[in-house]
Amino acid sequence: MRDLSKMLLFFFIMIPAISPAQYVVKEFSAPGPEARGLAWDGNYLWCVDADKDAIFRIDPASGDIVHSIPFDTPDTYGGGITWSGDGALWVSRLQYFYKLDTTTGRELAEFHCPGG
Repeated sequence: MRDLSKMLLFFFIMIPAISPAQYVVKEFSAPGPEARGLAWDGNYLWCVDADKDAIFRIDPASGDIVHSIPFDTPDTYGGGITWSGDGALWVSRLQYFYKLDTTTGRELAEFHCPGG
C-alpha cells in the first residue's frame, strides 16, 4: 500500500501544469453583462442576455453582433439555448421551453418543462 501511495504521488508530480489559457482559441466580450446561454448554428454563435432581454447572433470571427431578437429573460431560471437544426432556436424561460424564429423572434412552439 505504501508503494502505491508513492507511485500516485510521483504520478501527480509528473503531470505538467496546464493553464486554461492554452485551450482558448478566440476570445471576445459577451454582448451584455448577464450572458446566460450560448449555442452554435454552424455559422454563428447565439447568446441570451438576461440584462438586455435579447438573444444575439454573433459573428465568431469578429465578435460583432450581427442580429438580435427580443426575449424577456427573468433574473432567475432562464437563458438556456440550443440550435434546433431546422433554422430555429430553443430557449428556456422560467418553467417553459420556447422555439423561436431566428429572424423575427416569433414563438413557433412552447412546452412546459418536465418536473417544473
